[in-house]
Amino acid sequence: MLNGGGDGIIKTYKIKRVIILLTKMEQAIVDFEKDRVIALAESCLEKEPICIGDCPAPLSKGGPNEYFSQSDYWWPNPDTEDNLPWVRHDGETNPDNFDDHRILVRRMRKVVCAEAAAYKLTGDEKYAQQAVKFLRAWFLTPKTRMEPTLNYSQVVLGRFDNGGRRGGIIDTLHFIELPLAILELKKSEAMDNETFEGLKAWFNDYIDFMMHSKLGKGEFDQVNNHGVAWVVQATLYAKLAGREDVTEICRNRFKEDFLVNQMAENGTFPEELARTKPYNYSLFIMDLLSILAYHLSTPEENLFEYKTESGKSMQTGLDFIIPVTKDKGSWPYHKDVEHFESYPTRQIYLLLTALNRDDKDLLDFWMSFDPEPTDIEVRRNLAMRQPVLWF
Repeated sequence: MLNGGGDGIIKTYKIKRVIILLTKMEQAIVDFEKDRVIALAESCLEKEPICIGDCPAPLSKGGPNEYFSQSDYWWPNPDTEDNLPWVRHDGETNPDNFDDHRILVRRMRKVVCAEAAAYKLTGDEKYAQQAVKFLRAWFLTPKTRMEPTLNYSQVVLGRFDNGGRRGGIIDTLHFIELPLAILELKKSEAMDNETFEGLKAWFNDYIDFMMHSKLGKGEFDQVNNHGVAWVVQATLYAKLAGREDVTEICRNRFKEDFLVNQMAENGTFPEELARTKPYNYSLFIMDLLSILAYHLSTPEENLFEYKTESGKSMQTGLDFIIPVTKDKGSWPYHKDVEHFESYPTRQIYLLLTALNRDDKDLLDFWMSFDPEPTDIEVRRNLAMRQPVLWF
């Protein structure tokens, strides 16, 4: 974990008899976030878990505990009587697709991470109890739990035998903050050892699915944001599961592939620029890479500063993306086909870069954005929402 550079002044933050050392930047984030986090956690205290097993997917060929979704950019075929097979319109989201399980994932993540963050800030067990209740229902209770697989994610009707697609692995990107929440909740009375070990086992099983299933291996091999998102997920899940073997694979992929092969010399990502939403995807992939640089750095090696043999680095990407984030009017490529007006938002890369650089101006810029954006596209792509859990 990085603690920032520069003159980061160490402060102490006393939480339930535990002294946590915070840099000046981290303390500023805590001070800024505390009221929002506690208000959100309070609003979630009366909510009850609604899980995969509670929400049947009529089109799914899987069991009642298997996650199901339909691919965003696929639509009924207007040229056939039965509208099959569906056809692709890149960047244009079909609003009629089954999206219930995706929404439930985000709802669960919102509750668990808000409650865990509030517990971290206050030490109040009521927040931990609510978070653990949701975690047990979602991952452990036989009737409602989600299977640790994604065999039916981003289905396209009439294609792939109505099974899942490799690209569906990205649907669980919203799980990446859960390991941080679980590790924080382990300090609470609400998280007994059996529950913790059960959660750890679930994420270990899911890592195995990602690494060894046909869909998971296919996603790992992708040369755009999907491949990066696979590594982001594996990095965070390995943190909880204790899988150093996976962590090393992820670190090598960051250093030897993403910066070398995906990033162009000018800091752009050609695969993302080729899409119909190049601005959105350019921000998204820098968010993902910043998460990797933050979580895969070690005391001996800061990946924000790592350079390839040709001189490319995170800084190369930041030199391109920061100016067009601060001034969208300077974006030199075509506009996104949808949601262009909704970006930028509370981009993760802004926060993590600010922490790494000890850059108060960049932190202030991140703080200027709405922490609870209403645009569904933004909410779908913004996977880390409780920064107080990250340090």
